[in-house]
Amino acid sequence: MRPQVLFIALLGYLVGSIPFSYLIARWVRGIDLRRVGSGNVGASNVAREVGLIYGLVAGILDFGKSAAFALLLRALGYPIQVQMLGGLAAVAGHNWTVFLRFSGGRGIAATLGLYLVLIPRLLLPGLLIVAFFSLVLRETALGILVMLLSLAVATLVPALNPYGSWATVLTWTALAMAVIRRIQFVTEDRRRGRPFVRALWNRLLYDAGEKRKLPPVP
Repeated sequence: MRPQVLFIALLGYLVGSIPFSYLIARWVRGIDLRRVGSGNVGASNVAREVGLIYGLVAGILDFGKSAAFALLLRALGYPIQVQMLGGLAAVAGHNWTVFLRFSGGRGIAATLGLYLVLIPRLLLPGLLIVAFFSLVLRETALGILVMLLSLAVATLVPALNPYGSWATVLTWTALAMAVIRRIQFVTEDRRRGRPFVRALWNRLLYDAGEKRKLPPVP
């Protein structure tokens, strides 16, 4: 069974590695997303640099990669732990795609797609958190981080976790991947002369190189 599980993880990674956002930008505008806008190979950068409709298409495709792979594993009769492993591998593939020298997107759409399939009862409260931060506070990136953290913490409380210990592994792993992906950009910010603590603060909380409305952070 172990070689089969490793094969499933590898296949999930390759499925997640399909860079839909990059391909759409190349086909429609002939641009490399890594060199325009935010440099992120994701739907949000497609929406800004190519067009909203294309961004929506890219987001749906990114959302569907992990969800479709987990559903396929479910249809083939694999247990929930294998579905989780395959889905998380797809998210990792999106974040660090082998086809673009291990650059990629932030993995949020892919993570939400996986959550919809595996932990749908936790996803709705999480989306309400994002909606509040986005619509009221105008801080979508911070809301996403708070959502991922809140769902991970919720799985530690038996009364809030109807799924089991595997959901804890799922949510904390997804949170860790999202955090790692954000802080990877700190090195680039340092090259631009930004202080390390400020760069780390902005990237971790706001997923941005500089948050000008923040008070100075040493």
